[in-house]
Amino acid sequence: PFSVPLVVDRSGDAPQLAIGLVEGQIRTAMETFTALKKADLELDHPEEAERQGAEIDRSSWRDLSKDERDACPPLLLVGTSETLAGKGLCDLLETDLPIKVLVLSDLSFSTDDVAFTALALRKAFVAQCSISDPGHFYACLRDGLHFSGPALIHVHAPSPTRHGYDAHRTVERAQMAVHSRAFPIFRYNPAGEGVFGLHLDLRGNPAPESTFAEDEELGLLTPAHWAARERRFAESISPLGEDAGATTAVADYLLLPEEQRSGKTPFVTMDGETRHGISSKLVRAFDERVSIWRALQELAGLVTPFTQKVREEAEQAVAEIHKAEIQSLRSEYEEKIQSSRAENQSEIAEKIRNQLLVLTGYKSSK
Repeated sequence: PFSVPLVVDRSGDAPQLAIGLVEGQIRTAMETFTALKKADLELDHPEEAERQGAEIDRSSWRDLSKDERDACPPLLLVGTSETLAGKGLCDLLETDLPIKVLVLSDLSFSTDDVAFTALALRKAFVAQCSISDPGHFYACLRDGLHFSGPALIHVHAPSPTRHGYDAHRTVERAQMAVHSRAFPIFRYNPAGEGVFGLHLDLRGNPAPESTFAEDEELGLLTPAHWAARERRFAESISPLGEDAGATTAVADYLLLPEEQRSGKTPFVTMDGETRHGISSKLVRAFDERVSIWRALQELAGLVTPFTQKVREEAEQAVAEIHKAEIQSLRSEYEEKIQSSRAENQSEIAEKIRNQLLVLTGYKSSK
């Protein structure tokens, strides 16, 4: 039982089906809007009814006012990363149709990050949300539904049964995915003012200007700290033996350039003692997560390759200005000292002259 019309896609191309459905809804709404406009025209300006009526018949979705667009109900498309990712979704997000896409992600690392891909299109409202932050989740849903064009909401949907952890830890697992950079949250609204970076909001992520956030017990949190506590990754994260060779903490390993990783085995510590090695396949997935996070930082303007250069140039400019101010003050001070010294010498000479005149009787001491 559904309170609204529902269609289940069995074609394998849900985005194209959604476009067809919403275009049908719009066509029905356009017929109503057209009839109302032509009726108003007949009543108010009958002499213009025939000429302007033809123009009204040719109007489209793009010609509707904001109030008229708001009167057209949006279409909600719900699916998973596996069923929705691909060219069809990109085509949908490049339209101006009121389609709102809710993508449920299990963070299996087997598909592309649909939210990050959607950012590159720059036209749709895009958000990545977590059940661990309901305020952010609600705000994104609200803004996405109110956005005039397409919107994509990418939500981490953890499952105790499928992913292997105790049910009461579901919110904790979702929070760790955010804090470890496995699933950072963000919101992008192209309707805002200014350049691209001002439209992208990374609030809700801990230490947004750092590559990794820090935990008091676990140290620097990486995607490995999240994955190590889900049984589905047990084959890729296993205890290290005595013959493991050279080992490197996963946080340090992920920060190393490729050429410096040879001969090193990344590990994550479990239960404060046991070191677990990480498979190369999973390391590649973690590298991608870190790369996506760094790209988000750069797009949002928090960290860019030019930050240090700009900072150094600014510091140099300030230093030069400060140096010039000090030199100016020094010159002014020295000038005052010279002036004061000349005045003092003149006063001393006058006093000596007067005293000599008194001593020789040429001048009274009074």
